[in-house]
Amino acid sequence: MHDTAPDAALALHLVAQARTAGQPIIAILRSAPRLQRVAALAQAVGTGVEVLVLPPWDVLPYDPAPPSPAIVGQRMRALQALAQPASGPCLLLTTAAAVLQRVRPAAGLQPDPVLRLGEALDPHALVHDLAARGYHAEERVDEPGTVALRGHTVELFPAGAPHPVRLEVVDGQIAAIHPFDPLTQRRTGDAASVTLTPAVEFPLDPAEVEDAAEALEHHAAHDPAAPPSPPPRLASLFDLVPGAPAWLDPEVLNRWADAHEQAQDAYAATRAARRADPKRGVLPRPASLFLTPAQAEAALSGPRLPDPPPGAEPVPAPLTHRRPGRIGKGCAGHRGGRHPVRPGPRRRQPGPARPGCSRRRSLAHPARHPCPPARHP
Repeated sequence: MHDTAPDAALALHLVAQARTAGQPIIAILRSAPRLQRVAALAQAVGTGVEVLVLPPWDVLPYDPAPPSPAIVGQRMRALQALAQPASGPCLLLTTAAAVLQRVRPAAGLQPDPVLRLGEALDPHALVHDLAARGYHAEERVDEPGTVALRGHTVELFPAGAPHPVRLEVVDGQIAAIHPFDPLTQRRTGDAASVTLTPAVEFPLDPAEVEDAAEALEHHAAHDPAAPPSPPPRLASLFDLVPGAPAWLDPEVLNRWADAHEQAQDAYAATRAARRADPKRGVLPRPASLFLTPAQAEAALSGPRLPDPPPGAEPVPAPLTHRRPGRIGKGCAGHRGGRHPVRPGPRRRQPGPARPGCSRRRSLAHPARHPCPPARHP
């Protein structure tokens, strides 16, 4: 279990900094689990502050499997919000690994289309458009990035959304939008609109494209909503928030070095494995997909935010003595007056038979006392 007190203190500190900064601020955390904990707390206490969460991909560098639509949806929503002018206090929470990943430039982060009640809709055209956005047709819609056409009803699970929705089309118009439970498939209420967040950040297949320029051109050819003249390369996250004040977890610099080494090793291994199959195309270079630690540190041109108050850093749990086996009666030094007993057959101790151990006996015969000395953290 995680101690939430340090994360709560950090969330309060970052929300307070966002309210007084006058511009978006960035907090770079060391890992995705810490990001999720701090983000949940910041969203709970950050009234009036727009809290954006940019998680890293949940796949390794050069993994042939794409990142999950749930992660892509969270990333796209955060990136699209950063590409628009901020209307109030804004806090961007991300991780060390996510900062090194290159993203779409601002020109390629247009707002997603929104379907509303009463609007005209062709169900077949919608399913075709969702396929271009990375959605998959499934019999049962219970995961982000899936869609199903059932007559004049379209069920879809928007990427990054908490639940799927069911669109009922009558006479070519959206008559109802019902969120439903992905497990029971039962409707849970009504909605007035649904946002079609893409399930792919950019269609980048390392086996087919050379660099980010071809990736964006490939996307523009399959997505009419994409800009007609995409920029030649992917951008850095810091290009979307230039000069933003930033706060870094103490371990971020080390995490950058580890992530950079992992990307280089993955590129070398994947390239060596594909030399025997020239039909699979040229592998994108790491420089076209990731920042180096030096580039990321140089991009932090804004001021550094003050450190959180004492107690905002994680506190390691105290060391405790644990042994597998039965729990029997023991000395008062252990919690509940019990000590762990080694598994296996019991061995009769010399001396009179007495249940358990007593403090008098332990003082008289310390070598026979089954409880080890206390360990201080």
